[in-house]
Amino acid sequence: MTLIKMYFVGSLRALTADVSRRISEKVGGLSRSWGPIVSYSPAFIQDVSQTAQMHLLYTRFRSVSAPLSPLLGELERRANAHPEELSALLAECHSAYFSARKGLLVSRLVEEIKGLDPGRTELVELVSYYLLFYFLWRFFDVCLSIQSDAIGV
Repeated sequence: MTLIKMYFVGSLRALTADVSRRISEKVGGLSRSWGPIVSYSPAFIQDVSQTAQMHLLYTRFRSVSAPLSPLLGELERRANAHPEELSALLAECHSAYFSARKGLLVSRLVEEIKGLDPGRTELVELVSYYLLFYFLWRFFDVCLSIQSDAIGV
């Protein structure tokens, strides 16, 4: 079971690094026309097309879930049967997933919220709740697809 956790965490780290690198390359390509920049800001990422963002931030994670879901399903099944021994491994997998998603999405969400008109606080609150709901919906959509794949539904 430790090998499953190590493989899952390693796959997530590799995927996160690849997505970050690709975003940097896309932003880097855009920055050449604007002059050199030391680092990219999330606001600058918005110049990357919506399709590219969706692919990098969501579709790539969904595509990696297919080979990982049977392994994680087995870990979950065994952790339910032996929680004292395996729940820590499962918690580490969950923590790795949330950390990876947080690292890629939070700065983008914060920039989206900051870009709103600060004088219209009700609009900012509405969009904040919408973005939070959307992020959670996408997360649970991926989790449910992983879980349904694991149990064979």
